Amino acid sequence: MSLKSLSIVIWVIVLNFILSAQQKLTLQDAIEYGVKNNLKLSMTQSQKDIYEQNIKQSYGNLMPDFKANAGYSYATTKNVFGKNSGSNYSAGLSSNVILFDGLSNLYSIDRNKLDYEIFQNQLERLKQQIAFNVSELFYNTLSQYYLMKVEEESIKWNEKNLEYIKEKYNLGAANRADLYNQELKLGLAKSRYISAKNAYQALRDQLVNLIGLDILEDYELVSPQVELDTLTVNKEIQKYENINNLINEAFANRKDYKNNILMQKLNDMDYKIAVGNYYPILSAGWNFNFSSDKFSNFGKYYNNTFSLNLSIPIFNRFYTDTRVEQYKVNSVIKEIEKLDAERTIKVDIKKNLLDLKNASENYIVSMKNVQFATENKRIVEERYKLGAETLMNVLLAETDFVNAQTQKITAVFEFYKNLEKIKYLTGK
Repeated sequence: MSLKSLSIVIWVIVLNFILSAQQKLTLQDAIEYGVKNNLKLSMTQSQKDIYEQNIKQSYGNLMPDFKANAGYSYATTKNVFGKNSGSNYSAGLSSNVILFDGLSNLYSIDRNKLDYEIFQNQLERLKQQIAFNVSELFYNTLSQYYLMKVEEESIKWNEKNLEYIKEKYNLGAANRADLYNQELKLGLAKSRYISAKNAYQALRDQLVNLIGLDILEDYELVSPQVELDTLTVNKEIQKYENINNLINEAFANRKDYKNNILMQKLNDMDYKIAVGNYYPILSAGWNFNFSSDKFSNFGKYYNNTFSLNLSIPIFNRFYTDTRVEQYKVNSVIKEIEKLDAERTIKVDIKKNLLDLKNASENYIVSMKNVQFATENKRIVEERYKLGAETLMNVLLAETDFVNAQTQKITAVFEFYKNLEKIKYLTGK
């Protein structure tokens, strides 16, 4: 084996090793990493214990408290009768419980449960938002990758065509202008490739950083099918033809929309709690105390007391009135916010359906354009080799071919992105 052949074999082995070292990354993998490593989501999840403790505390407010106390004091008294001093030893148990407070303690339990449910919905919607952002960037990165490949193929074609023109020029069958035009065309193709490559690397690093992985590692994105037939495209479109069904799905599944309804209920609970301040508060208490001036007599004397206490609000400087009116106003505001959310959902879904349809139509048109551009390029090249066509027309045919491929790649990934977006908008 010659030294040149051995070098080629070594480079092939090294290249295979490098390619095998690349970690394959599917869209689902990227979404799982994105959800797992998102810092905002981690910070939000850490608040879960707070909401659970609030529920626990609201149940605790229904129970009596229980306290123990112990003490010692020494006092000296001087008066006209003389000077006296003595010690006092004490110990006791006490307990208090609220029997009635306008049902505020019961409403507080329901309120904290609602608050926890709202938090959980926010958490789920945040996960969906992360998944959608990752999918959009994933498809943008893949789209740029294929656009880079188009420019790479364009360089190869221009290099090959330049060699052909040089051969013709050396034989006197091509003029200097054709040679310069082809060299210019090759230079522009290389410039476009460099820009496309830089854009792809920037998007890939942005994606890897978004999902919390190391940008110094090399990842290969696993692409979905980019050659779709008309039947497949139309079949996907048919799934989303009924806009009313999609809107109803959004109302049933969207966690952020559900929170608009829960916020209304939460405000109603706050209103009931505020109204409870108009009612009297009934509480019960129990105290059991030992007290003695000598430690040796400690335990011989005790005091056991049961009590009922009724507190009736008469005037609290309009505090309760203000809170009640505030929650009445908030109720109207929450209803308006709910209607606004419904309108926004309808507008977003309708727009997304139009975008999805446009993307599918653009893709179908782009498929035909690629076919036409491919055939036109082939015919013009053959005519040029026979001397029946100019180089300028050959270059124009190549430009049309590149533009048609670019349009097709852009259209197919816009189609994929809009499919993901409609899932996000319907809360799936």
